[in-house]
Amino acid sequence: MALGCARSPRRLLSMLIVGLTGGIATGKSTVSDILKEKNVAVIDADAISRDLVDHDRQVQRGILKAFGPAVFNEDGTRVERDKLGEIVFADPEKRKALNRIVHPVVFRRIAVQILRNFFSGQAIVILDIPLLFETRTMLWFISDIIVVSCSPEVQLSRLLKRNPDLSRDAALARIAAQMPLANKVARATIVVDNEADGNFASLAEQIDTCLEMLQRKAVGRFRLMVALCTCALVGLASVTELSDVELHELRKTDAWLPSEATRQCLLGSGNCGLASTTPRLLAPPSPIDTADPIRRLLVNRYRSDARADNIRPIITADLVSQDCDGLVELIKGRWYNAALDLTGRLLNICGFASDTGATLTPFSSQLWLVRFVLLKQTQQFDLLERELAAFDRLDNPDIYFEHAPNLYPRRKGSMIPFSMRLLHAELPHYLNRSGEALDRLYFLAAVVARIGDVDSAEEMFKEALKDAPSDLISTRIQWLMYSAMLQIGNGHFDAAKRLFREVLELDPSNVAAANNQAVCSHYIGQMDESLRILETLTTPTQYQLKNQPDLAAGGKPPQSLVEGPVLHEAIVSNLSTLLDAESDLATTRKMSLLERVAMVSGDRVPPSAFKLKFV
Repeated sequence: MALGCARSPRRLLSMLIVGLTGGIATGKSTVSDILKEKNVAVIDADAISRDLVDHDRQVQRGILKAFGPAVFNEDGTRVERDKLGEIVFADPEKRKALNRIVHPVVFRRIAVQILRNFFSGQAIVILDIPLLFETRTMLWFISDIIVVSCSPEVQLSRLLKRNPDLSRDAALARIAAQMPLANKVARATIVVDNEADGNFASLAEQIDTCLEMLQRKAVGRFRLMVALCTCALVGLASVTELSDVELHELRKTDAWLPSEATRQCLLGSGNCGLASTTPRLLAPPSPIDTADPIRRLLVNRYRSDARADNIRPIITADLVSQDCDGLVELIKGRWYNAALDLTGRLLNICGFASDTGATLTPFSSQLWLVRFVLLKQTQQFDLLERELAAFDRLDNPDIYFEHAPNLYPRRKGSMIPFSMRLLHAELPHYLNRSGEALDRLYFLAAVVARIGDVDSAEEMFKEALKDAPSDLISTRIQWLMYSAMLQIGNGHFDAAKRLFREVLELDPSNVAAANNQAVCSHYIGQMDESLRILETLTTPTQYQLKNQPDLAAGGKPPQSLVEGPVLHEAIVSNLSTLLDAESDLATTRKMSLLERVAMVSGDRVPPSAFKLKFV
């Protein structure tokens, strides 16, 4: 089973970062080599560390200052790693000193390599880190942990065989210097049993099973690597020595700074009579509004169900499995109203349809986020505001893992995804209360400014692109898009348009570049070209839906159900606005646009984007 690069946007948004660790001499390197043979991206922290010790002048100067010239060769140009190892394995304080010198630079290089793999479209990235649990830092970024295990007897035997000059006592000391293997196994997501020497067939079989599970997880994953760069740069100079409280402040994936009242409550020193978070469904769980808005618009214009049926099939939540896999399938097919219907059913199962609501969990908070995004996509803003109001200010104590340490041991931070906070902040704008939205966004920005170093994150992003292989098309596209956006920000629309044209020459399917090129054409007075670009975008060459299968009976969805051309509300809305300004036949041309979009699967565009008047 091979997992190579998959450069689709969907795969980019679903990359998993997986930790690989184990004890010394358990066979972790063998597992790492097998993963590499299967074309899985592996970032080897040990290899990075060795390279730094051997070649990085800054690291070598730090080692010289901390350990003296005795650990260097005769001419002082190279660190004798064996001598250094004897010292640090025998003295925990010396080991911490070495970690303070090497680990911050290792983590920066790991972060850069993660970003490179992200830009190249890797589905899974393995972080091979022997001290993953001991250093703790990278635990915040990974979704799963693979631990390679064997018995203590086999571990000692392998270590002595690998290092014949090592005494038994010295070998036991090296094993004891690491966290007990049993503790690592207890915290693992996946355990690879490597008890038998030379049994590569068994190892390969276990790894295949592991990769199949991770690949399924990657396909259905919606988390974005939004804060990776910032996390990698803030405070790493002494990260291995930070307390749990300091590490909590460092963590950025779903970290949040609570209000003072909430913080005191979580610390147990304040009044905990604060409100609880018990969201509930305010609309019947099934259906909310199962009517397809595009089909309804067709019926309204043509006064004929039969004619609408010939253009637009009816897709409902009943056609898929009633679980998260079914939800993923509907969202992939862009059937947002049906997906919204299914979120109600799933939340009903979780107990949120009762009058009192239910207790929030990490899983249900993600499900609520999906529902809220779908309510926004389908423009049901009033219902979105009413249901989101149950979350109060997204700051009640019970949305933090620390509020329930028995349920979430060793977990810290907020259950609420940052995306939900951003949606909560911008929602008033869609309800014609833009001033309130600005107030919320300013508050959000103030908290973010307290959490992270945004300037450092931008520098890290630039560094990752600059160091990426220059012969990769994806690298060139990233630079062009970044440069074009800067030109737009400076008001240089003509220059931005030329850059977007270069992007399209490299990637004709880049819809963002095409739409932005059309916008730039409009701003420099080239309306005809802007219309041509937008009409080309909204005229797919293959969009017929024929022989719709019975999904409930196990039929496989057609390619157009899940793929199809990329359409976006902004593109259709821009085109409709230009048609109103440019042509006396605007209504006729917009009806042609409606038919083209209707023949493409999914609820990609809300009816309001067409700017058609109902009769």
